[in-house]
Amino acid sequence: IMGILIMTNEYRHGTAVGTFLVTPKRSTVLFAKLIAASLAGLVVQIFSYIFAVGSGFFALTFFEPHAPVPGELLMKVFRATVISGLVLGIVGVGLGALVKNQVVAVTGAVIWTLIVEGLIVAFVESIGKYLPAGAITGLVNVDFGENEFNFAIENYLSPGPATLVLLGYAAVFSIIAMRTTLRRD
Repeated sequence: IMGILIMTNEYRHGTAVGTFLVTPKRSTVLFAKLIAASLAGLVVQIFSYIFAVGSGFFALTFFEPHAPVPGELLMKVFRATVISGLVLGIVGVGLGALVKNQVVAVTGAVIWTLIVEGLIVAFVESIGKYLPAGAITGLVNVDFGENEFNFAIENYLSPGPATLVLLGYAAVFSIIAMRTTLRRD
């Protein structure tokens, strides 16, 4: 969402013309937006991670005894947090460059993330593991063992290939952003 907002705010508020007049090389503007969105995604994800882990530990203090929370699990989730924050910020800029209407872009991204992609990942794991949510699940790489949800980490990519899939999404959406923004007046 941050990446989408970084890109579409220029079009929504009519400042894109001024921005591109001040910096006639649109690639410079777009590159700066990609970096800013990537860093914004990283900051939001790290803040969310700290808040979630802190809240979890606070809540667990009221429920003794509870299962131990291994440091390895926290590091796996942190790794996924950092990589997904960096990559999804870039994807957002690409999506915002492709769909200039901010409301449509944000609504579409939310529907895709919360509904469509979740259903694909849940019911068609062979395809879902290559989508961003499936790649992030593979990046976390947590084995829950036998469970009621038929979830098995073996059906997802390992952390290395999952990172490459996410970087591929960043590259594709960056190229789309470059092509559409540089050719649009």
